[in-house]
Amino acid sequence: MKNKFLLSVTCSFALLCNACSAFAATTSPAKIQRVDYEGFTLWLDCNQRGAVKFQYNAQRDTGNFPRLEKFYLDKNVPSEYQQTSAKSYGRSYDRGHLVPANHLDYSKQAISDSNSMANILPQAATMNRGAWLLTEEIIECYRD
Repeated sequence: MKNKFLLSVTCSFALLCNACSAFAATTSPAKIQRVDYEGFTLWLDCNQRGAVKFQYNAQRDTGNFPRLEKFYLDKNVPSEYQQTSAKSYGRSYDRGHLVPANHLDYSKQAISDSNSMANILPQAATMNRGAWLLTEEIIECYRD
């Protein structure tokens, strides 16, 4: 009998970021909307126009659908809960995936959903290509 593999990944930004807590204290109470995609869930905050939490189950790597190049605004998410543009942020910041596209490559729909701007936040380029990438690679090792 094969061992089944399931790694649940949940990240709540309110717990990770003191600046987020300071920001939340100066704004009105958060209006949070849960959005379920194929393979992952986001909790979006209209005050921050982005996700404050995400969750997905990283399962065995059984797919190879290619990652999309284009990012897009999700027409099914109210505009006040997501960013206003899919354009790049410039030199210092990357469009950082919260749920990595590669961890959703088992499904054409799931990997496409990963490029929704609801799943993207500005991330310092050095962080996105450094510690965040390393975290994705560690999870990938467990998936393999």
